[in-house]
Formats: sequence, structure tokens, C-alpha cells
Amino acid sequence: MEIRKATKDDEASVVEIMNQAIRDSKNAYLKLLSDKTQNAWYSGLMEKAIAFVVATLDGVVVGWGTLTPYREGRGALSSNTEITFYVHDHFKRRGAGTMLIQHLENQAMINGKSQAVAILMDDNRESKQLLQKLGYSVRGEFPKIARFSHKLVGHLYMWKSLDLNHELK
Repeated sequence: MEIRKATKDDEASVVEIMNQAIRDSKNAYLKLLSDKTQNAWYSGLMEKAIAFVVATLDGVVVGWGTLTPYREGRGALSSNTEITFYVHDHFKRRGAGTMLIQHLENQAMINGKSQAVAILMDDNRESKQLLQKLGYSVRGEFPKIARFSHKLVGHLYMWKSLDLNHELK
């Protein structure tokens, strides 16, 4: 497995993985990215991301992840970053998620970020367990805030200090 910078050529694969997560209600999107919307979504992600990477296996994109500004424009929060990652269902439990998170954490530190925040649905047990395994802890929870046609779920904020000299009191 390899982690590399995402390119325009990865758009179809990244969108496929994102749409899979939307179908599975793994994020707060209610509509799949369509031919009309996917290009603007992907271009916007490429533009605002501090880091945008894909995980590949034998040349096939099996996952992707980004670092984006956390609460952009608010200077007091500029040492933080939001970390996002998705892995294609057929490639889960093969290490792609771990590799993506670890790579993105390294990129965050290179870019002067000392803390990472992951935001996820509270019923996304796989991501929650992986993040906890990698040192993240739940620091905020909004119960029953996300309304889907078939369920009502909460939103979790998970946090990790990337700076070994920083302690959350």
C-alpha cells in the first residue's frame, strides 16, 4: 500500500468512495455527488486542503484523506486541523485507514498543526474505534443532531494532540 498526493486524475475514484460513504450514512451528506456536482466538490477540496492524499494498492485508489483548516479564519484556532479519511468498503481492515491517518498527522505537524480534530457520526463504530486506537478521544458529542430518512444519530468530535509537549488539562 502506498500513500501519495491526490491528483485531478483521482477524482472518479475519490468520488466513488465518497458516494459509498454517503449511501451508508457515514457523513452528513444526504445526496450523492452527481456528474454535475462532483467536479466542483473535488476542485473545492483540492483548493482548500492543507493535504489531500490517496491510498493506493497495486495502482488502485482504495482510500483518501484530507487535512483542512479547522474553523478557518479564526486565528486562535489556527494550530488545529480537521482530519478526514475514507476507505472503500472492499479494502477495509487492510491498514489503509491507519496509514492515511498517520500520514496526515505527519503532514499536519510539518504544516505547524499541533492538534487534529475528526468529526464523525456517532454510529460510525469502525472509524471511532480506529481513531481511539490511534490516540484520539471523544471531546464533544451532539446527540441526535443528524437526521437521515431512516435514522437520527449524533455527531462526535474526536481530538488528538500531535504535539508531544502539549497536554490537554
